[in-house]
Amino acid sequence: MKRAVIIIGIVLIGIAYVLGFWPQYQKVQKSRQQLEMANIQLAGLQAQVGLYRLQHDLLAVTRQTNQKNYGQASALSTKFFDGVRDELPRQTDPKVKTALQSILQQRDAVTSALAKGDPGALGLLQPLEDTMFQVLSEPIAASVAPSSTN
Repeated sequence: MKRAVIIIGIVLIGIAYVLGFWPQYQKVQKSRQQLEMANIQLAGLQAQVGLYRLQHDLLAVTRQTNQKNYGQASALSTKFFDGVRDELPRQTDPKVKTALQSILQQRDAVTSALAKGDPGALGLLQPLEDTMFQVLSEPIAASVAPSSTN
């Protein structure tokens, strides 16, 4: 009899533990899923910010080239192309990677034209601008996971 009471007590304690533990466990699991979704969204937005930063740098190069400030344009060009090289591994979209690689292939030609003070450098920068605008015109939602409202 005493043994049965102990077993029943242990079973009741186990049931009480599970009843208290399970809801908390479910909340933790849901929180982990939400955190994972937030991290995915954050990574996508960081990738977008990186691309916008590159576009800004490229527009600064173009502006300085337009104003015939070739020394300043050359320095900004170096910053831009280094940024493209650094951003390339952070991007996950194959289209974006391909676009950034094609931009990077133009580095020597642009650098050379700016070093010579060649007004034709603008003609080399225009296709790079077009590529950046095309990359950034893709819907942002495509690179960011949809949020959960649960």
